[in-house]
Amino acid sequence: MKWLAVAVVAGVVGWAVWWTVVPADHADGQGILSIGSDGFALIDPGVYSLGIQPCTVEGARTVVHEVGLEETSGDVTLLGVMERRLPTGSSGVGAVAGFPPAESELTDAEWTDFERMVVHHDCSDVLGSRPELLVGVEFGPDGGIIGGLTVRYRSGLRLREDHAVFEVVLCGPAVTGLHRLCGG
Repeated sequence: MKWLAVAVVAGVVGWAVWWTVVPADHADGQGILSIGSDGFALIDPGVYSLGIQPCTVEGARTVVHEVGLEETSGDVTLLGVMERRLPTGSSGVGAVAGFPPAESELTDAEWTDFERMVVHHDCSDVLGSRPELLVGVEFGPDGGIIGGLTVRYRSGLRLREDHAVFEVVLCGPAVTGLHRLCGG
């Protein structure tokens, strides 16, 4: 009987570790967190800041831990991530040159280095005070494509990953024919 108790305890501990460490994956809009953006088309190679505004279903509390690029092609480099809190009625950055962007782009709220961000802004409130993440990327002269973003976050004890379609395209020789905007 002692072995049965040990087996049950080991199973419960194993399940608890798996549940808090292995992320539950979901497509954007299919889980608790959403970034709600489709992406951008760029014209010139260089460094860009791409703004995303994460939100949650019914204002559930989440903590974003990591942001990464998915499905990249060509010459694309992730430079870093910054964060800010937008006041009510403010618009986000969208896509602007430079990372961090010029002072003229930093109106309404101060940017800080991203470590982790608490998000509990309800996705249905499009004008309220909300968080914004600024993803810094560099596109080389041969062009590149970002197919999506991965946003790793926690909701309660559960680790989750939002896999969002977030296309950013700069046409060039490295990606000719790989995307509809680049002859594909």
